[in-house]
This record gives sequence, structure tokens and C-alpha cells, in this order.
Amino acid sequence: MELHTEKLKTIRKRKKITAEELAGMMGMSRVTLGAWENARRVPSEAKIRMLAKVMNIPVNEISDLTPDKTISEIKLAPLASSISSVLAGDRAKNLNRQTNLISGIMGIIKELSDAKLLLGAMVSSLPSIFYIKGTDLKYITASEDFLKNLSLNKNYDVIGKTDYDFFPQNEAKINNAMDKDVIASGQSIIDKECYIPGNRKARWGIMSKIPILDSEGKIEGVVGYFVDITERKKAEEKYDRIVNISPNLICVSGMDGYFKFVNPAGEKLLGYTGEELLSKPVACFIHPDDIVRSNTEEANLARGNLTLAFENRYIHKDGSILHFLWTAASIPDEKLIYSIAIDITERMQVKEALRVHQVELEMQNEELRRAHVELEALRGRYFNLYELAPVGFCTLSEKGLIREANIRTAVKLGMNRGALINQPFTRFILPEDQDIYYRKRKTLLATGKPQAWEIRMLHSDGSAFRAYLQAAPAQNKEFMITLNDITALKTIE
Repeated sequence: MELHTEKLKTIRKRKKITAEELAGMMGMSRVTLGAWENARRVPSEAKIRMLAKVMNIPVNEISDLTPDKTISEIKLAPLASSISSVLAGDRAKNLNRQTNLISGIMGIIKELSDAKLLLGAMVSSLPSIFYIKGTDLKYITASEDFLKNLSLNKNYDVIGKTDYDFFPQNEAKINNAMDKDVIASGQSIIDKECYIPGNRKARWGIMSKIPILDSEGKIEGVVGYFVDITERKKAEEKYDRIVNISPNLICVSGMDGYFKFVNPAGEKLLGYTGEELLSKPVACFIHPDDIVRSNTEEANLARGNLTLAFENRYIHKDGSILHFLWTAASIPDEKLIYSIAIDITERMQVKEALRVHQVELEMQNEELRRAHVELEALRGRYFNLYELAPVGFCTLSEKGLIREANIRTAVKLGMNRGALINQPFTRFILPEDQDIYYRKRKTLLATGKPQAWEIRMLHSDGSAFRAYLQAAPAQNKEFMITLNDITALKTIE
């Protein structure tokens, strides 16, 4: 087999297709196409035919290969349907039926002169990647899906070809070795998941290979087929990624009370390995006070009901308590429960802290209420003792200005209480006695010791009266004076 590289480049340039464009059409790199055009690498027959197809030219224009043969249209739908039904379902159980059917096909090949065309037309209609080889490991026929997987024309003639004509060398070697082993041992390979050869490990399939026996039990060849499960595999991989990277606990448990699966997040949250979690009953990990509630919820799930926002506590391996919020559903026929749990431990701790804080605030509020009641009572006593006292009380600043005065003081001095505020106390002392007041105030502020003295004072109307004053220090360098009118006493004396 030879690729005419110069003709390939000439035709490509004549059709105004760049090397990069042709590589893109072929689904390969520019480097690989360059190696073909410069004769550094020889592509497989399938790739050469694909080159001709994408460039819309006969394959013999760029190689020594003959153009694809056309297979006559032969209506063998019933037989193809029989093959499809045998290949479907449980392949392990259908193994004998498959072997007998394929042996019958080989019988047809021996009896009919046009058997290869007949078999090719029949197999081409099968809805899977399907092929039959002889004991020499050369292809006898293949389905359209087999050719489509290799980007070959549906009328392409596979007769006499080997795996090395279709697949990259490594894939061809593996597939050829498995077929050879089936023919040599007579043992089938059933439902093995693997990459479908010929598409650079881009698609997955379930592979089966079955030896073909004649009526005497002699091995005549091998049949191989792949059921494409790429989409299912992608869905499984997406599911696995979601489950494995989820920060939430995702698990499957059985009605027997054991975990069947716990994702990595669940292992991390609970502190146990997967083996430890699966080896003990679920109840071993639940807080003892929540087991009855959890069992009741599980019974509810077993009846086909959903669980939404169910809370319970689990015990971490280190003994700490975890709070989970569960969503779960069961499949009663499988006796399995599928669950997702959100770790709400921190939320519950905050909730508990808020509850404790609320209790503390209520206690503080009660204390404040009692203090308020006591303050009101004290204020009442203060009013009785200060405002209604039979003697005058007034508070003076360091400079002798009146800051506060009770009712008795206002009456004695003959002025409204409000008018007394910020008035100098000396205004109400007879000028001849003011020196006495100054000396006593100076001594009080210097020593902080209470002082007492008699003095003559003036009413606002100008009349004088005799008073006995007592002074004591207060806050902020202020001092308090009590004023007793002793005029009557002095008159009696």
C-alpha cells in the first residue's frame, strides 16, 4: 500500500485547500498531515480512503488502492432483526443463541457463492459496531457503524483487511491479540468496558467477542461488536465529578441499615474512612438521642415518601457533635435510600449562641427593670428628703454659684428656684458677714472637711434673717450647704 504524496500535495493545492484546512477536515494535527505529505509516515488504508473522501476524489488518484466496491442491495431485514434481538438484552444469557446464530451465518457463507455480499448487506444494517473475522484474523464483513466509526464510506469493502489497515498500530495490536486469543481458547469475552478502537480514545463501548463454531464444534472465526456507551459514560463521569467534589455529604444506604456508598465529603465530615463507614450500621454514627426519630424517618422513606429538611445529629470520630439537614428519596424496589446532607453545625452553634445571648439579655433586662423600680423608689425618697425637707439644701460650684436648690431654700431667699440657678450665694449674705463665708469656703475646699457657722442672710425683699449653715464637699469640687433659719431661736435667746 502506497500513498502518492506528490499527487496528494498537487491535488490539494489545485483544490485550494491549505494543509491546515485539510488537517482540520481530517480531525488531526497539522504536524501529522505534514509527516504524511513528506513520506515520513505512512497512514493506514482507512486514513488514505478518508483523505480521498474529504477531498472528493477517487482513492486511486492518490494511492495504489482500488476504489470502494458497491454492495448490492439485498433485503435481509428479518435476519438482521434476529441478530439484533440476540445481541440485545443479557448477553451472558444469550451466549449460546449468539454462537448458534453466528454458526448459521457461517453455514450460509459456505453454501452460497455470493455469501460475502449477502453477509455484508445483512451485517451493514446492524445498529452497532459489528464485525466478523476468519481464523486468519482477516475481516469477512463489518457493519455500517463500524465503517462510520472510521469515517469510511458505507460501501467500503473490508474483505481481507486486518486491524492494521483500520486502527493505529497500538490499538490494532490490542484488538488483534484479543481476537486471536478468543479463536485460540474458544472462550468468549462478554460485556467488557473499553475504548472503541479507531477514534483516539474519544468514545467508550461495551465490547463482546464470541468464537464462531461450525456444526462440528470447530472454530471458524470470531465475531466482535461494540455497543457505544459514550454518552452514558460522560453522564457517569459528570455524576462522579459532582458527587466527588460536592462539599455536602452524599450517600446511599440500604433498608438493612448500612451505608452502601459515602462520598469523599462525607468521609471528611465524619472523620471516618469509607471502609469504616460501610462496615458499621448507620445507627452507630447517629447521636443516641436522635436514633428513634431517624428510624421513624427511614420508615417513612421506605413507604416511598420524600424527606425534606430533616435534621438530626451525628457523632464525629473525635466525639464532637455534627448537625445535618437531610434531603432523601428511596427506591423501594432496590431497597436503597439516596440522601444528601448539608452540614449545619456552625449554623446551629450560632443559633444556640443567639439563644443563650437572648436569655442573657432577658436576665439583664429583668435586672434593669428591677433597678429602674429601685431607682424610682430612690427618686421618691430623694424628693421627700431633699425637696420637701424642712431645711434648705443647695449645691454650690467651686466659685460659689448656686447649681441646685430645694424648695425650702427658694422660700427662705424669696425667689423662684429657677431664678436661683447660677446666682452667687454671696448675693444673699449680709455684706458685713461675707468674709466669714469666704473663709469657711476656703477651708472647706482646702481640707475637704465639713464646716459649720452662723451668718446673717438677706431675703430678696431686703429683710435680714439669722441662719446656721453647714457645708460639706460634693463631686467635681462642688459643695453642698444646708440652711437653717435660727432667727426665732436668736430672738428668744
